Amino acid sequence: MTHYDDFMRLTCTTQIKELKEDYYLFDDTVFYAEKGGQLSDQGTINGLPVTDLKWEDDQVWHQVAGTLENPIQMEVDCDTRYLNTAIQTAYHLLDGYYERLGLCLTSVSVTPGNQWYEVNSKDIDQDHLDQVQTYMNEAIRQEIPIEYSYMKGQDYPDPAYQKYDQLRLVKIGQLNQQPCGTPHVYHTGQIGSFIILGSQKASKGTRIQVSCNLDSQYRFQAEHDLIRHLSQAFNLAPDQLLDGLIEMGKQVKSQKKQLDDLNRQLAEVQAQALVNEQAKILQVEVKEATQFRYLSQALSKLSSQTQVLLATIEGQTNFAIISPDKKARDIFAKWQESLPLTGGGSPIIVSGKVALPLDQSYQALVKMDEMA
Repeated sequence: MTHYDDFMRLTCTTQIKELKEDYYLFDDTVFYAEKGGQLSDQGTINGLPVTDLKWEDDQVWHQVAGTLENPIQMEVDCDTRYLNTAIQTAYHLLDGYYERLGLCLTSVSVTPGNQWYEVNSKDIDQDHLDQVQTYMNEAIRQEIPIEYSYMKGQDYPDPAYQKYDQLRLVKIGQLNQQPCGTPHVYHTGQIGSFIILGSQKASKGTRIQVSCNLDSQYRFQAEHDLIRHLSQAFNLAPDQLLDGLIEMGKQVKSQKKQLDDLNRQLAEVQAQALVNEQAKILQVEVKEATQFRYLSQALSKLSSQTQVLLATIEGQTNFAIISPDKKARDIFAKWQESLPLTGGGSPIIVSGKVALPLDQSYQALVKMDEMA
């Protein structure tokens, strides 16, 4: 277990010990496989990318993109190890912080771009988040050393750990001490940065979004690039983007309303034409479900007899039963006895879909109407 006390041990030369189902076991390794809340390392073995790492009985098995021969030269990606390790140490600091408040972390995410922790309290406000941020910044500035010690599991007070032959305790000054087998930075200063991005209520507490170490750099770069692209796309200076996009949003909303009004007016004109046809079952051409709904509503205000609209929308046959005498539901229920219909609505309008092509649906409804 002492193998991972030095988180910056990133290279080694070793020999193949065993090969099993495309996975290699070596006499020694610098790779850490996902375990204990820490993600797997990335890197190369003899220049070949490592594609998978897994634990079996406290041993790490390695899969690579190719075939290996001795001697073996390993190299772990430094940035990935740093990123994965820093967030682990940060969460240990938070464990200690919340323990002193009588709270605890119930779950965490270490995934870059999606780092968060959940605490078992819903009473988390901005003052609390500010206090946590201050605490983390101070711990980082103090560069508190990370210390390791080992003991027999049976001697540890928590029964959950007493089954282990040996326990590794990770201590961060007076802020936190707990069993852990993952790599950690040498001191809290190497966490580098810890930023609280926001919070939201969770089922059993509060989820707090964070960004740690190189993840903050990656996020900053991605957001900087996004702002630059938006600035170029909308021909606005970065400091004008927010006001510009708000104004564009207002214009789009206004245009949508104007378009909606025009669609309703068009539906009224189409409905009047359909009423004049006097046909009971009508095939219409519309491209969107919204327009079909407007047409059905407009027809319900004008028609004096029961009429049925049929249209193909996005490859499916849509129908609408318009019944001025409020029998649309009764008609729908009767049709369901012999046709594959789904839908619902009011006594005046029932709409839905028919699991038949438009022509077949039309013929079936005409036949049923003639039989009635």
